[in-house]
Amino acid sequence: MQLLNEEVKNQIREIFNKEVPNPVKVVLFTRAFGCETCEYAERLLKEIEETVPEKFKAEVVSSAIPEGQEKAKEYGLDPDRVPAIVILDKDGKDRGIHYIGLPAGLEFSTFINGIALASKGEVELDEKGKEIVEQIKQPLLRRRGIDDAVGAIAVHGGAGVWSMLAMGLFGYLAYLDSLWYLLALLVFVPGGLAFALGYRGRRRVEVRITVLLFFFF
Repeated sequence: MQLLNEEVKNQIREIFNKEVPNPVKVVLFTRAFGCETCEYAERLLKEIEETVPEKFKAEVVSSAIPEGQEKAKEYGLDPDRVPAIVILDKDGKDRGIHYIGLPAGLEFSTFINGIALASKGEVELDEKGKEIVEQIKQPLLRRRGIDDAVGAIAVHGGAGVWSMLAMGLFGYLAYLDSLWYLLALLVFVPGGLAFALGYRGRRRVEVRITVLLFFFF
């Protein structure tokens, strides 16, 4: 079964013709067992390669074997977090554009944009922007001690904080019989508190806090 229909393939060809001036190679880290989306990730990359073979190549590496684990670590990846994709530029250099998970749905366009950036080899920044970037010696979230189970702190953290604020701003006890209000009490508030209390810890801490708060409410 094809993942990409002809309409999407034509859009990919158009984008690659306009936005991808140089060939790009991606390295997919996967494994045959214990990964529900790895097969789809591999199939997706192969279909892109078949669509624009002159500008896109995909290498598949199994992180279930020692050699694959070592290669993943060379790119700064956790071998157990698969599928993981490293986008290399025209010279085969890792520019730090990594994608964890299956690039499906709306995230597919983000993945294609990452390929375009790697192909160009540079990003247009003014001098002030370049100075700020050069000061970052390690991933910003890690530098700030922020952790998230799937690395989506911008979504999960933001949603958690906003849930807490929204309950304070718009929640009324008179609506306790409302299904949405009960859902907010049981899900959103515990999630927000879990993030607020456990964002500097590891994912196990956040999960435990979420479970405790769920039963508390």
